[in-house]
Amino acid sequence: MSMSMQRRPVEDKTELKFEPTIAVLYNDAATSDHVLIIGGTQYPIHKCILAARFSYFKKLWFSKNSPSNPRDDLSSNPLALVLPLLLEAVYTGSARITAETLPHCMVACAEFGADQAISDALLEHGRKMLSDRTVLQFLKAFQVLNIQTPLIEEAKNVAAKNLEKFLHKHDLWALGVDAVLDLLTRMDNPPLTFASKLWAHALTLSGPDSQYMGADILERWAAQIKDIDPRVVLTLLNRINAVTSPGPYLIRAGSMCIDLLLPDLRRLIDEGAMPGKTPVPPLIQALAGTTFSCVKYISQQALDRGDRFKLIPAFLLAHYLHGLRTLGSSSIPSSMALEVFAPLITTITPPLAPQVLMFYDNIENAADLHELCCQRIIDDFGYYSSPDTWGAMLPLKPSRVVRIVQDGGLVPQDEDQLLDFVVAYMKANTDLDDATIDELWKAVRLPFLSWDTLEGLHSIPRWPQQDVYFAIMSKRKMESDPSAQDARWPVRAERWYP
Repeated sequence: MSMSMQRRPVEDKTELKFEPTIAVLYNDAATSDHVLIIGGTQYPIHKCILAARFSYFKKLWFSKNSPSNPRDDLSSNPLALVLPLLLEAVYTGSARITAETLPHCMVACAEFGADQAISDALLEHGRKMLSDRTVLQFLKAFQVLNIQTPLIEEAKNVAAKNLEKFLHKHDLWALGVDAVLDLLTRMDNPPLTFASKLWAHALTLSGPDSQYMGADILERWAAQIKDIDPRVVLTLLNRINAVTSPGPYLIRAGSMCIDLLLPDLRRLIDEGAMPGKTPVPPLIQALAGTTFSCVKYISQQALDRGDRFKLIPAFLLAHYLHGLRTLGSSSIPSSMALEVFAPLITTITPPLAPQVLMFYDNIENAADLHELCCQRIIDDFGYYSSPDTWGAMLPLKPSRVVRIVQDGGLVPQDEDQLLDFVVAYMKANTDLDDATIDELWKAVRLPFLSWDTLEGLHSIPRWPQQDVYFAIMSKRKMESDPSAQDARWPVRAERWYP
């Protein structure tokens, strides 16, 4: 093998700008190749570009038949010759030590008991070299050599500050999940855009290995940081959903995003965040950048996760459609309408129908859904007029309640309970006008009230007292003539007995 080393490209078509100042050379008997050892790590000669000061290494060469059976040809302690040279080179700045070789020099100094001054000089030299251009090389070398030095912590902090710059660098992902997660948690409140970009890059842009890495980072970061901004999760979920054929890691990451997102959506429902209500929560604002396909995906996942999240599809789609209108689309595209409302049919059942109706009160071109909700409530009016369940009806618009109680009130039921519901609705909505209250009273068929309730009508605020007399007369006639009970009574007492 020639003693003059030439620069040669390595197999991946890049050059390792590598200047090993401390080296041991042995001859591999199996291959007859010379192997360079730097800091205990072996490198094939053809992958190393040696320093211009190649003469240093003549004093370091060992002739070995094998690494496990060394035989010194030149000196029993060749490092005694090179370490002073290394110290001089570091002090004078002529060493040309790179970020990749410096950690190996540190290892060699530690292994061979070099003077502390040399170690300190190397550490200081490393600090001067540390920058956003060298930090990933430092970290990789430290990781491979598994050494401890204050420079490692300093390098990690530099990397964390510049992490967004490294997003598309292979050297970052080559550090592995643990290292990237460590750098991520060192950031002060990672920017929303960066967090979603990082996950999306790992999950969707770099093949199966990086997809696994991204999913692992997401899972473990979520476990460490409970309050991940849901907007980040929504952005990432939108990116994942855009992948045509997601692999198992993408599917796993998508499922984790759903698990993080649904509790926040459920909380917004509980807080009454209706479409059109201000201020608009940040998560709802983020829906503006979400695709309809992603909204459908979240909706389906919510339905699959049980009753606690069953309202989320209606809530999410209502806000999405309201957002379309605020962005300039005055109507739901006809091609989308059926897709939008189809998942909601299963949720328009007790006790969810009133809430679904409220979600869509301010949504234009949703008249069919309004009618469907009202009709479902009318069909199940016996359920909604119960004191245990009528709370869901109290926030509805007066016009909706008038329609529901007037149609639902004709269904055979406990008339006292219907009256109690009307009174409860009046108490919960104190700004009702007289015309609305009058319409509500029409729903109560007075002759079907119990005698005790009839006698207490005078104590109900804003009750039309003139109806009481006719109600009493009607009830007496109905009791004396059983056939009258089967008749469908007019809804106003004064119409019964003019």
